[in-house]
Amino acid sequence: MDFVLCKKHVSLPIQSLVSDLVSLFLGLFFTYVGFFRKKEGEDTIFEEPLLNGNSTSVDSDVVSNKSTGDATVTPYANAGFFSIVTFSWIALLISTGNKKTLDLKDIPQLDARDSVAVIFPNLRNFIESEYGSINRVTSFKLVKALIFSVWREIFWTSLFVLLYSLASFVGLYLIDTFVQYLNGRREFKSEGYILVSAFCIAKLVKCLSHRQWFFWTRLLGVRLQAGLVVIICNKGLTLSCQSKQGHTNGEIINFI
Repeated sequence: MDFVLCKKHVSLPIQSLVSDLVSLFLGLFFTYVGFFRKKEGEDTIFEEPLLNGNSTSVDSDVVSNKSTGDATVTPYANAGFFSIVTFSWIALLISTGNKKTLDLKDIPQLDARDSVAVIFPNLRNFIESEYGSINRVTSFKLVKALIFSVWREIFWTSLFVLLYSLASFVGLYLIDTFVQYLNGRREFKSEGYILVSAFCIAKLVKCLSHRQWFFWTRLLGVRLQAGLVVIICNKGLTLSCQSKQGHTNGEIINFI
């Protein structure tokens, strides 16, 4: 349509040309993804034989053969920026759960950074280097050691909270300008496009930072819990016989 108008010497606003270019490239991109990025060996319900007799069991067998959770590591370990932002690294697990009930063998192994075999030695080494022995650590020193062992996760969580808070105030800050624009006041050209873009970008940042904030908070909690559970178990195993005889099991658990 724009080519026809240009041939008729009709001037078009720059916004229309930019919109056409963006739409063209997005359309080509999604066409490429839809037709040329199909995964090899992926079975869908549209390719399943009609005269099968037992299609459900066959489909379950196919999924079961693909269940290699014990031999694979979570895609989160090698996920790129786009995959982390959109949580697409968990799409394969969700797709498997949509086809069948998840078994333990369907769940991939944890990343090494989230494994107790890595978390506890790092925590223990930090405590021993700072305080000498892990058995003589006070509550304050233990909290300090836990914070320093996961300071990166705390930093990212705080950053996402800050982004969420700033994005939440964009709408409140621009709402008066937007109302004045709807009432007919125009301070400069293309003000409406800028206002709408600001609202959309702020909402996008708010949603993404909110999801990442919750994810990193739970990741932080899992890592802290893993280190603490090992410390508590080791403490219970090193209690003296006198301590065990002088108190009941319930009292010892409460002390721990």
